[in-house]
Amino acid sequence: MSEKMSPKKTSIDVKKVVIAAAAVIVLVMAVTGAYCSFLVSHYGGSKAIASGITIDGIDVGGMDEKQAENAVLESKEALASNTLELVMDEKITTAEFSEFEIDYHADEAAKKAVDYGKTGSLLKRISECRNIKKGKVNIETEPEVSEESVSDYVSAYFQSIGSTVVENSYRIDGDKLVLQNGKSGQGVDRDALIKDITELLLSGKAGKIGVNLAHIDPMPWDAAAIEKEVCKGPENASYEKRDGKGYIVEAKRGYKFKLSDLEKLIADNKENDKPYSLKIEVIEPTVKTVDESGLFKEVISEYTSSLAGSDANRRKNVEIACASVNGSVLNPGEIFSYNAALDPVTAAAGYREATIFTTKGHEAGIGGGVCQVSSTLYSAALYGNFEIVKRRNHMYIVGYVPYGQDATVYEGELDFRFKNNTNEPIKITAAVSGGTVYIKILGKKPDPSLKVEIENIIVNRSQPQTVVKEDPSLPEGKVTVSEKGTIGLTVDTYKKIFKNGELQSREYLHRSVYKPIDRVEIHGTAKSAETSAEPENAPENTEKPQNEGASNKPQTSDESVSKPATEKPAESGNASTAATAAESHDSYEGI
Repeated sequence: MSEKMSPKKTSIDVKKVVIAAAAVIVLVMAVTGAYCSFLVSHYGGSKAIASGITIDGIDVGGMDEKQAENAVLESKEALASNTLELVMDEKITTAEFSEFEIDYHADEAAKKAVDYGKTGSLLKRISECRNIKKGKVNIETEPEVSEESVSDYVSAYFQSIGSTVVENSYRIDGDKLVLQNGKSGQGVDRDALIKDITELLLSGKAGKIGVNLAHIDPMPWDAAAIEKEVCKGPENASYEKRDGKGYIVEAKRGYKFKLSDLEKLIADNKENDKPYSLKIEVIEPTVKTVDESGLFKEVISEYTSSLAGSDANRRKNVEIACASVNGSVLNPGEIFSYNAALDPVTAAAGYREATIFTTKGHEAGIGGGVCQVSSTLYSAALYGNFEIVKRRNHMYIVGYVPYGQDATVYEGELDFRFKNNTNEPIKITAAVSGGTVYIKILGKKPDPSLKVEIENIIVNRSQPQTVVKEDPSLPEGKVTVSEKGTIGLTVDTYKKIFKNGELQSREYLHRSVYKPIDRVEIHGTAKSAETSAEPENAPENTEKPQNEGASNKPQTSDESVSKPATEKPAESGNASTAATAAESHDSYEGI
């Protein structure tokens, strides 16, 4: 007969097991807690970063958040001088990382370093503290490249290589919608190049990117998009006050046409290389003008540039561009877009072929000269203390405005924009007279006691290389120069604000990096009994800025030496500069 365990004994045994287990748990927790307290207090008990933590390999242990951020930014400054090279055939275009906007988010990395081992659950903190103790904590920054800065650079590069692709374009001329088919040509895969440059910048390492020209067709016509943009009702002119600010509503015509008619017109003219048009219905507004007698009384700012050295075609292009800009009105808060103000820069709009420069040297291109108007307007906007929204310098130096005060444009891609930051409407007037481009911005000065001066400082110069090409058709010893070359410059631009003659502020605006253009010499190699030709003398490629304190009014230059402009600078453009246009053989006209 088996014995049965009494309930009393079973109960005692279970209690012993529970007590023993509880004791073990308490002991483990006590030891763990003590260890945790040690780790947390040792590694996470202050606002300082725990010893042993690094950011991108930089030791930031013991630093506070701001010190760590500055240490990271300082280390990244060394990357600014890294270069990327765009290689097309034998032509190499170099850019420094500093020409692009790269945000390393050093502040976010520093905050992560400070918080490491101090935030989250107890187990998470223990794990992180152990990692610190083992020296395994390296926080990586997450760099971000501004897509706009890369896109703008690529646009400037496209402009410099002279892409032959012409896009489809249209304009309204009275009661006609005039269309012009584009042309296929040689170009570069824009999206692929932007991607390659971005990836190289993110790597933080210098490198080369091969660029190949390919056959590219213009973007196809989009009749529906044109109808949506053009077919709108009329708007009456008016002036009204809202929240203490004045606004002009300009009169606008309305237009109507059938989408099917436009689609048929485009289909019937696929092979047409001349402008063709569609008759459209024009709807006039009932109120066409606003009484401007009390508006636009003051000249807020103005600027002039010389057309000396420009041929008839280039002058005509500048006149067309001025006419497009002239009369533009901006309400408070509105942004002026130079590309939007221009008619399409095409032969159909009246633009002519004029000299532009590319990486190949001087070439003829439709619209050569329109950048002189955008650059003159940019300078006027600077002196008016307007907010600059978008501006990029040319790839190479130009001579019609001081170095650092040019604003290049490239239709549809690279634009100049500024904002009306006054409380009243402003009007732009633009005209060509007597070989000079005149730009004025009219309105009401926010503070007549303020005066703006622009300071341009040359911080670096780079000399062009000399490329020698042999020509067996020329006698040996004969040397001709097909491209004189230009220097390269790096220019920092500052805006100084004076109130009643006293300096209030000096603000850094931007850095302009201009590439050198190689000098190209053609050397004859033909042997002959009488080879007596002497090499042609060529101008030196030395930039010669005017003295500090000289007028900042530009001189236009050309392939031939031109005389300095003699007109007096506008009152708003008297600022001294250390980076004025050099003698004419050093600077060439861009578009």
